[in-house]
Amino acid sequence: MAFISNASGITLGEGTFNNVHGNLVNIFQVRRRRGEHGDSSDLYDLEHGGFTRERRREAEIDGIKVIRDKHLNLAVEIGGGPGYLLHAGEIKGRAVIVKVFNAGPTARDHLEATVLRSRGFLHPNVLRIRGRSSPTSSYHFIAYENAFWKAAEGPLAAALKDDLERSIVLGFKLVAGLSSGINYLDAQDLTTIRSRGMV
Repeated sequence: MAFISNASGITLGEGTFNNVHGNLVNIFQVRRRRGEHGDSSDLYDLEHGGFTRERRREAEIDGIKVIRDKHLNLAVEIGGGPGYLLHAGEIKGRAVIVKVFNAGPTARDHLEATVLRSRGFLHPNVLRIRGRSSPTSSYHFIAYENAFWKAAEGPLAAALKDDLERSIVLGFKLVAGLSSGINYLDAQDLTTIRSRGMV
């Protein structure tokens, strides 16, 4: 069931919500600042005066950027599951959630299976893969982009103290995001996904 089933184009303060087939979608405009370079800048080899072939080959694996260990900074462990731990971290000053697979003979297989499953989902409430570890890395990980380290309760509590309108907007954003994610999962044929071994 949609959060607001018969509405569209709602604007509440700082965010815009559009009803698309029962799903609420947050729309934000993100612009790159001038002088900001993409991640490929770290592949530039000053000693040899350009990009090396070996580094160019390792820049992507199946269309996913390879993140070098030295650019990853793990801040705090935030959870885990069978065969992996989740960490809040950063890559070149940007917040990421990092899924680090437990060391062992199956770590790389788990990484590949997780990457394969993540490709099947395209939704604003599912974190997108920013990059992955190199096959030669001492540990295997996947970094997810657009991560926020704070729990939802923190900003909502601060907003309640400061401004009632802001707290209502944050509440709507939280409920809209949860509703949208649940609608998306409900719309998927999970039995088909499970039979293909993707869940």
